[in-house]
Amino acid sequence: MKLSFAAILGAIFLNSCATAPKIDDSSSTKIDSSTTKDFKLKKTSAKLTAGIADYKYEGQSFKSQWIQCIGKQGAPFVAFFHGNSGASNPQNFCDDWSAQVLLKNGFNVLSVNRPSFTGSSGKDDMAGMQSVEAINAGLKAAANSAPIIGFWGVDTGVIAATFTAKTWPNLKWMILGNGLYDLETVERTTQNDSIKKAIAAQKNKEGEAALERRSIAWDITGLPKLIALYHTNSNTTSPKQQASDFTAQLRTAQTKVFFDEVDGADGDLPWQAHYLIVEKALKNVK
Repeated sequence: MKLSFAAILGAIFLNSCATAPKIDDSSSTKIDSSTTKDFKLKKTSAKLTAGIADYKYEGQSFKSQWIQCIGKQGAPFVAFFHGNSGASNPQNFCDDWSAQVLLKNGFNVLSVNRPSFTGSSGKDDMAGMQSVEAINAGLKAAANSAPIIGFWGVDTGVIAATFTAKTWPNLKWMILGNGLYDLETVERTTQNDSIKKAIAAQKNKEGEAALERRSIAWDITGLPKLIALYHTNSNTTSPKQQASDFTAQLRTAQTKVFFDEVDGADGDLPWQAHYLIVEKALKNVK
């Protein structure tokens, strides 16, 4: 019998110690036109390397596109997990804001495209089990000069980042932005038609198990003990309540969590806002 996320969260609280961890380390970021209009991206130079990793899934052979940006030789890597809006383009990824915010803060950068995205074979599985296999193959092929210490995921990329994290025991931290943590809740409350269709497509292929395989809130074991989350208050794709519930669940499990509530923006944050919020998050996890 499948338990709802609410039931799981309730059980965790009932079985935890009498005094739950104090919920602190929360903040609020205000986003308006003045936040982004004067923003100037000062680029950090980096060497781009890209390649293809081979892997097998359910007896079939597939290819996984990885991209690497080296700004400082020997610096640790952070892996970026893109959302459904697009893949990492090998030709200009190192100049993209998503790589630049990490390079500026002293990290080298990796990204792996999920199945069906640029350079990676297979069908889009909404960051499911094949995506985890594809990403692992790419990360292991690319990260050969320094350790991967952190993951950053946005939107559906949060699903891929959190489930992949379970297979990286030495991962130190994660940053998760506007994530989908409990797909049962998202399915019921989202106003995003493309997300509704994506969930329905995976349920048609996998049944109800499709929700569990993409709901990190149903089983948080194996995640790093330092996580920074940010979520827009007015997010209509993945409502903030499931992010707040996930934060409380992590804190009860003695995970250090920084939760940044982003006000004054819709679910699709402009890239300048992502950049500034992630810079703030990096100060908390570094």
